[in-house]
Amino acid sequence: MFAQIYPDFPHATLFLTLSIAFFAIALLLALFARRGPWVDRHLHCRKCRYDLFGHPDVPPACPECGCAMTKPKAVRTGLRKKRPLL
Repeated sequence: MFAQIYPDFPHATLFLTLSIAFFAIALLLALFARRGPWVDRHLHCRKCRYDLFGHPDVPPACPECGCAMTKPKAVRTGLRKKRPLL
């Protein structure tokens, strides 16, 4: 399609493909950078983000919200501080 609009432009398909690839890579890098730095590496409840640092073992339920900690992926390690959008 691009080659049909600009027939005198050499390598129109290559230019369009590289432009789309560059945009996709830039978008992925921007989303990855937005994740932000680690705040800590403690265990946290995934539902309410309660810090479980002082507990010797993972409790059967979150002391803050009561969510069952025995479920898979109920506990996450570490929190990140998201960077603001520009």
